[in-house]
Amino acid sequence: MIVDNCTFGKTNAGITFGSEAWDCSNVIMKDCEFDGTSHVILFKMRPDTPQQYRDVEVDGARGLVKNGVEVQRWTQFFNKVDRDPMPPSAVKDITVKNVDLKCNRDFYRDSNSDYYTLENFTFENIKAADPTGEINTSNIKDCKLKKVDIVKDEDLGKNGKSAIYNPSN
Repeated sequence: MIVDNCTFGKTNAGITFGSEAWDCSNVIMKDCEFDGTSHVILFKMRPDTPQQYRDVEVDGARGLVKNGVEVQRWTQFFNKVDRDPMPPSAVKDITVKNVDLKCNRDFYRDSNSDYYTLENFTFENIKAADPTGEINTSNIKDCKLKKVDIVKDEDLGKNGKSAIYNPSN
């Protein structure tokens, strides 16, 4: 799937993986603009459903979002069925590059889980601002950071305040 040269306004994500999807690969997002979108990409990981998301590339994202990239445990409609063993879930081979974002929460966020693994992520040529000025990739096995600049902007997300995206800046 290719998502190319799109503009996203107030919506949950440019691309959401899950919660019903379980096997997605070869997804490319190129040259997209975001204005008040919650995520550039979101991975919803269900502990009751084996999921595989791989070979995903974001090349060129700019604008204002809540989170740039997020991997979250998703338990809406949770229905754990005994399955021994439960097949492993993973998000792997993810590349995010050529990004210029203002993030009201985080450029990257995930939650550690025994239900899935995160591996082989590359963040390259990233220019982003968020309230922390940090990127924590400690839950990712084999993460590469190349020319990543996350600056701290304490006004982003303060008291529900959003920055205004101006593409001419």
